[in-house]
Amino acid sequence: MIPEQTAQSAAPPDMERIVGAYGNAVLRMCFLYLKDSHLAEDASQETFLKVYRNYAQFDGTAGEKTWVMRIAINVCKDYLRSAWNRRVSVVEALNEIPAAEDSPHEDDTLLREIMKLEAGLNLTRIMITHDLSVVASACRKTLVLYSGQVMEFGTVEQVIKRHLHPYTEGLIRSFPSLYGEKQALRGIPGSLPDLTDPPKGCVFAPRCPYATERCRQERPQVREYEPGHFAACHRCQEREAE
Repeated sequence: MIPEQTAQSAAPPDMERIVGAYGNAVLRMCFLYLKDSHLAEDASQETFLKVYRNYAQFDGTAGEKTWVMRIAINVCKDYLRSAWNRRVSVVEALNEIPAAEDSPHEDDTLLREIMKLEAGLNLTRIMITHDLSVVASACRKTLVLYSGQVMEFGTVEQVIKRHLHPYTEGLIRSFPSLYGEKQALRGIPGSLPDLTDPPKGCVFAPRCPYATERCRQERPQVREYEPGHFAACHRCQEREAE
C-alpha cells in the first residue's frame, strides 16, 4: 500500500489552487527582495514553475506555503546574485578601457570598447547624443526627441536616409558630410521653446520651415508610415494622404 503523502506527491500538482492560495504572497515577497515590479513578476512566475517541476519532492515536513515561499526566496537570491555579478563585470570591463589621455583617438576607442561590452555581456545600450556620426556607426535604432517630445523613431537607415520629420531633416543638414561637394552648414533657425509655457501645437512649429496653422494649433500624434518607422508630423500625414 502506497503511503498517502507519497501518492499525493506523485500526482500532478493543482497549480490553479497553489497559485490562487500563494500568488499574492509570493509576488509581495519577490518585490520586497528585488525592489522592482517587473523583476518581481518574473521571479514570481519562475517560482511557480519551480514548484510545478519539483512538487514531487515536497515531503510535507514543512507546510506547503513555507516550502513555496522558500523557493521564492531562493529565486530572488539568484536574481540578485546575477545582477550583482553583471554590475561587477561591467565595472571591471570599464576600468580596463584606456584613459582618454592614453589614446590619440579617445572617442573612437571608448565607443569601440563600449560596443564590445554590449556583445560580451549581453547588454542593451542607450546612447544620448547630437553626433549623427555616432548614431550612424554605433546604433541600430534611433529616437529623435525635441523638447522632450518624440519627433521620429525607426532604424538608423530609416531615420537618416528616409527621414520624415522636419527636425530630423534640420539635424542632418547641420552636420558636415565627408562626401560630395563641400556645402555651407545650415543650422536650425530659432531657439528652444519655454517648457514652462510650451507651444499649443507641435513643439517644433515655431522653428519649422513647413509649419502651417494646423501645426501651430494642434499637436500631431505619433504615427507609423512604414514598418517600424514612426513620426509625429502633420505634414507627413498630409503627404501620405496625397
